[in-house]
Formats: sequence, structure tokens, C-alpha cells
Amino acid sequence: MGIMKKTIYLHIGAHKTGTSAIQEFLSINREVLRQKGYLYPGQKSACYDLSNELLTKTFSEIINDTDSPVKKYLKEIQQSECNNVMLSSEGFIKLSEKDVVTFQKILPEEYSVKIIVYVRRQDDKLESDYNQLVKGPKTRYQKKFADNITEMLETYVYDYFTALLPWSHAFGKENIIVRCYEKEQLPEGIFHDFLGVVGLKLDDSYRIPQDKVNISMNWDLIEIIRLCNIQFKDDLRFHNFLVNSLTEINREHKKENQRLLSPQQRRDIIEKYEESNAKVAREYFGRTDGRLFFAPLPALDEPWKPYEGLTVEKIVPVFTQMMFNLERKHQKQRAAIKNRSFKGRILNRLKRTGSYLGLLQ
Repeated sequence: MGIMKKTIYLHIGAHKTGTSAIQEFLSINREVLRQKGYLYPGQKSACYDLSNELLTKTFSEIINDTDSPVKKYLKEIQQSECNNVMLSSEGFIKLSEKDVVTFQKILPEEYSVKIIVYVRRQDDKLESDYNQLVKGPKTRYQKKFADNITEMLETYVYDYFTALLPWSHAFGKENIIVRCYEKEQLPEGIFHDFLGVVGLKLDDSYRIPQDKVNISMNWDLIEIIRLCNIQFKDDLRFHNFLVNSLTEINREHKKENQRLLSPQQRRDIIEKYEESNAKVAREYFGRTDGRLFFAPLPALDEPWKPYEGLTVEKIVPVFTQMMFNLERKHQKQRAAIKNRSFKGRILNRLKRTGSYLGLLQ
């Protein structure tokens, strides 16, 4: 009996294009998706272990590893009755051509593979990437944004056409699905768009994540985290506490439009990747005009001033709010403990009463 033909929808990123939101959505809707014939394997929100293994191991190492995450995912996929499978990790977009070929060799030939990637205009993505690097538990960046632009452009994925070449060579250009992460091209939101790509429709059967996932923070909050990354660089527990506390404040914070990049810098970055973007537009969208992103370009004369950094006037309200939120949380915890204690006393009395009544019968 041969292996059942299945379709693998491999969501490869990119970073800061709603990937965490998509992964959370897929994770909390695993059962709903399964009932519709779609498997989202594993137990976690994303399959980082799968992409990490492909990044760090050779084909033979994976094949000979009895605890291989890749083999565990494949086993679950093969045993599932679902003919459609979704895998998601922004780590996939980092794979070299050799890594992609390794993955292709491991997958059963009967499987049809569709590659899904969301791309974001590079000036917007650069600022969002920096935001994530500072608050990320693994990276915990300490450099100022202005001192880090060149390094980031050389290290992270902004040349989308080049990043897609290994996938195009391995699985065919016709199996690459590129989507643009901007409101002009996602009018109904990321969940509606992603489900549409895999052949589903967003309806009331799905749960929508209550909180926005991994959203960018206000720059003042990011600067507080960056300075604390320097002062407490080895204290991961404190870093996580700080990020969680400031994330709560960020939700209540008025959204700002402050840009770290000047209009000229943004134009320069857009121009740097203009040719790559045009190739993606022509080859993956069939747009003869080579226009990938629809959002208007920044006007050189638009109002802008450099980020001024932290001031006492900015810091005091933030830390006052942190203390207030902590006290409010502790009050809830104390109330819960007191309530449990009260319920416990009532329960003990009922038990004693029951025992007493039992003795009387």
C-alpha cells in the first residue's frame, strides 16, 4: 500500500509579517481544522524544532536520528487522515539551498508541496525587526538602531527574490505563493487571507486570538528594554518580566507614528531592493509593471524628526504604571487565595456536617 497523496502547505515566514498571529490562530484551531481535513501537527504554536533541525543537521544525521523532529512530524502526517497539512516557522526562510534540498529528499515523493511566504516592504520590516530583536529573549539587542542598520541589512532577509530561489529550484516556481503584508493588499486581514491561500474560508467556526500576538512596541518602551539589556544582559528572568510588564502597558499606550528612519533613509532602502521586489512582482504575481507593494512611497518633505530617546518625563509615567499594574495583579492574587481559603472552610464544614448527619442515620 503506497503513501497517501497529501498536500503540504509550508509557511516559511518571513519574520514580522504576521507569522506569530497565524501560528497562534492555527494552534488554537487545531481541532476545527482537523474536522475540515487540515492537519496542523505538533503541540506547539509553531514548528521551530523542524526548521532548526534542517538548519543544523545534514540529511544523513536526520535520517539516523531516532529522535529527529522532522521524522516525528512526518510520522504524524502519515498517520493522519487529513489530506492537507500546514507547517509554519519563519525559520524556514533562512534555509540554504542545501537545507531545502535535504527537506525535499526527506519528504515522500507523493506529497504535493506549496510554499507560502508573506513579504513586507523593507523600510517597514527593518524597524519592526529591530523592535523584535531588542525584546526577543534570545537576541536581547543592546545596540542603538542607528548603529545597527547596516548590520541588520546584511544579516536578515530583505532580498526576497534571492531568498525564494532555493524553494523555487526545489519545488518549482508554480508552487511558490507570495503574499504582500500590507493593508492595501490584505483588506480583510491576515487570517482571512491565509485561510484563502490554503483553500479555506474564515467563518464563525474558528476562534480568533483575543490579544494581538507579538505586536511591535512603542519606541520608548523598546528603549527601556534596550538599556536594561545592557545593564542586566545575563538575567533572562528579569528580561522576560520586563517585556511582559511593558507589553501590558503597550496595549494601553496610544499608538504612535514615530519612525526611526528618515524619509530619505526609507527611500534609500526601498531603492536598494527595488530590483529584487520587481522580480518577485513579475515572476510570482505576473505583474508586468514590477510593482510589488502598493503603499505610497514616503514623501521627502513629510514631517519627521529623529527619535529623541528617553526623558524623565517619559520614564516616570511608565514605571508608575508598572507599579500600579503589579499591585493590581497582587490584589487579584490575594483575593483569589482568600476566596479559595473561604471555599475551603465552607467545604470542610459541609464535609463535617455530612459526616455528622451520616452518624445520626
